[in-house]
Amino acid sequence: MAVLLRNAAVTGDAVTVNQRGEYVFSADGTFGGATITLQLLSPDGTSWLAIDDAALTAEGAVLVGLGASSTVRALVAGGTPSALYAELD
Repeated sequence: MAVLLRNAAVTGDAVTVNQRGEYVFSADGTFGGATITLQLLSPDGTSWLAIDDAALTAEGAVLVGLGASSTVRALVAGGTPSALYAELD
């Protein structure tokens, strides 16, 4: 498990996933109109790329495929969120 957000209202820190495979990206909490998007660090090492179909506007989960040594983060945008939790399992 990789914790992306823990009782947060802003974008989380970057986390590196060591093994290639499919992961469940899940989030819950008080969204308040916000969107949580799973992002992947681009090959240039500075830009962040949205992962298709990995944006949540309410509590839920989606399946995503990640390569070995992928660095990801949970971007929180819009609304007035509070107490957000997100992780990769």
